[in-house]
Amino acid sequence: MAGKLKSSLCLLLIYPLGLFAQSPSNGSMQPDTLRATLDPIVVSVSRSVTLDAQSPFSISRINRSETSRLTETATGTESLLSGIPGIFVSNRDNYSLGERLSVRGSGWRSSFGVRGVQVLVDGLPLTSPDGQAILELVDPNMVRNVQVIRGPSALFWGNGSGGTLYFSTESLPNDPTFSIRTSLGSYGIKQTDAVLRTNIKSDQLSVAFSDFKTDGYRDFSKAHIIRSSINYKTRISPSASLSYIGMGILAPDIKNPGSLNLSQYEENPRQANAQFISQNAGKSYHHLIHGLKFEQNFDRSRFESILFNTIRSLENPITPSIIEIERIAFGNRNSYKRIFENLDVSLSADFAYQRDHRKNWGNQQGSKGNLTVDQIEQVASSGLAAIMNYKAGPWGLFTGIRADILYFEANDQFMSANDASGDRWMS
Repeated sequence: MAGKLKSSLCLLLIYPLGLFAQSPSNGSMQPDTLRATLDPIVVSVSRSVTLDAQSPFSISRINRSETSRLTETATGTESLLSGIPGIFVSNRDNYSLGERLSVRGSGWRSSFGVRGVQVLVDGLPLTSPDGQAILELVDPNMVRNVQVIRGPSALFWGNGSGGTLYFSTESLPNDPTFSIRTSLGSYGIKQTDAVLRTNIKSDQLSVAFSDFKTDGYRDFSKAHIIRSSINYKTRISPSASLSYIGMGILAPDIKNPGSLNLSQYEENPRQANAQFISQNAGKSYHHLIHGLKFEQNFDRSRFESILFNTIRSLENPITPSIIEIERIAFGNRNSYKRIFENLDVSLSADFAYQRDHRKNWGNQQGSKGNLTVDQIEQVASSGLAAIMNYKAGPWGLFTGIRADILYFEANDQFMSANDASGDRWMS
């Protein structure tokens, strides 16, 4: 079919909301009077907060009990997502490269990070405006549940053709609790984490900290990663709340052993690539994301707004060069839902901005050589969406539309005759 669909996505699905059991052919049979009422499952990943049984999307949800969290140590998101159909996590056991994630094939071409998938933690976006998400910020041992939409879901969050991944660490207390755990493993693995949850009058506070160290199976593959998070929620009124959510990661020293050819592997599979050692390949970085979330409930409607800010600093020596990136990003996400008799309407408006200052030097045996790249990269994105969910008896009609505009700009700071600056609008 000729033509293009620009700057909007319209989704129209008709789906049954219930199934009716067959009536017994024998009229003498007694009707089944056993009834069980289960708590509804709220799906936050869809943003419009539809119920699991009514959602026309391919959604999976995994819950972790407190017992499971304390007894099953997780060193990566791979252990959290195993068993979900259509999800593939490539854990290369190399902490300088991180995990790669693919949802139904989307994102498999990314050499690092996550592309084509929107990733959120407690409502904070880990996917930056340029479309890349970094999973390292997620402390897998603090995750309480994971929700996944498999397939196109840009309607909800934008720029997510492969799907959406929503991690929730929120477990604000009714009663104060404190836990601390230490795990030991092969190849110098040592992990310690602590969680404190308490009440301050009517406010709720949750603080978590973890420290992970390993020498690595291979030579030159050690890693040290420190994570922390805080969640503070206060009631402004009986129907309104304000929350501060923050999480950060510090990785002062992570080494990259590189790859081996077949003969090197057969000689000693634990050895590191000599070139990677001589050029001190690896990375060190710190990454912080935090935000304020306001929630207001009315009689038949709900409003939510979140302001967020991201700071990231990276030094990444690789074999051809040494890369440094200083990033700052911020944005705002708003959503409003109104419930009518047979119709739910959800509206959302989003904005995000990202600024990277990138420098590359030649790698001279682990030291900085000549400067080869010096540029400022800026990305801005904005989006508007409307979603309607109509219910009529056992049937329903779900439709939505979203428009996004993205702006990319590269400003060449490198003093040369050829100015490589440029910009581009996308929608």
